[in-house]
Amino acid sequence: ERVERSDRREVGLKLTAAGRALRQRLVRIRNGVLEDTLGALSDEHLPVFAECVSQALAAITSSRWHADNICRLCDETVCPVETCPVECKAVALEAESR
Repeated sequence: ERVERSDRREVGLKLTAAGRALRQRLVRIRNGVLEDTLGALSDEHLPVFAECVSQALAAITSSRWHADNICRLCDETVCPVETCPVECKAVALEAESR
């Protein structure tokens, strides 16, 4: 649904209740697939894999827009914004462009 902004040239978008429910369903399905797949990794290998994925995600983040698209289905309870490699890279890119 549309959300008014103070700058009338912008239009914000917000998920409806049905959209939030669908997003949650998709995240649950994706998490199930990831759990099945990553279950093959040992406890020793999981942190190494996580660090590699974090570095790869940061490397492909080229802008705020790109970051928002990468993270659109993220589970913020697992990857908080303060430590998200994509968000951190987007913030750094925004700071560089100022």
